[in-house]
Order: sequence, then structure tokens, then C-alpha cells
Amino acid sequence: METMEMLELEMVQENDAVETGWTRVCDLRDLSTGSGTCARAGGAQVAVFRISDDEFRAVQNICPHSGAPVLHQGLVGDHNGVAKVTCPLHKRSYDLTDGHNLSGEGGKIRTWPVRIQDGAVWVGSR
Repeated sequence: METMEMLELEMVQENDAVETGWTRVCDLRDLSTGSGTCARAGGAQVAVFRISDDEFRAVQNICPHSGAPVLHQGLVGDHNGVAKVTCPLHKRSYDLTDGHNLSGEGGKIRTWPVRIQDGAVWVGSR
């Protein structure tokens, strides 16, 4: 029996590059508002979130405290009007715009550009 993470990893491995520097993550309709998924882009594991109908963000999927690939499973929310994700392991929150730690404990996570094209979500390599 396949787990959800195994299915996500299979999806990650099926990405195509439409042009140099961009990786197709998923169909737009497959990512619902408030949810995330993971993908490999530019050699890194990236967590991609749909904040609203037309707002998407991508950050590193690796928890900076444990090294576990879990941020795509984090709780997506709002902190004073800024989109955030909270790590499911340590409950530290990160700004999805620039990656800084909102919990006041230092540290920052990497971010990637996201675009929507031809009904799909794409992540750019930096």
C-alpha cells in the first residue's frame, strides 16, 4: 500500500522543465487553497503552497532544526497579514514571502519564485 508521501515523491520525480530554470510541480487544480506539496526544483526539495486562488509561495521543504523533509505538511496561515507556514515538528513559523523565522528564534528558510503557466504551477531555480 502506497502512502501519501510516496505518491508525492513519485509526482516530484515526474517533473518536466519547460525552459531552463523552471520546474513543473503540479496542475493548478491539484493544489487547493491552504495546502502544500513537495517537489524537486534545481536539485533541492521545495515545499509549494497555495495561499489563495492566485497567490503561491515556495520555500525549502527541509526543517532547519531537524533536517526532516516536512515543511510541505506544515500549517499554512497568516501572521499580521503575511502568509506563513508552521513546521509540524517544532511549531516554528516562517514567512512564506522571504523565509524569515516569525517565532523570533533566528534562522531563515530559502525561498523560490513561483509562476502559473498553462494551468500548471512552476517553481524557478535560483
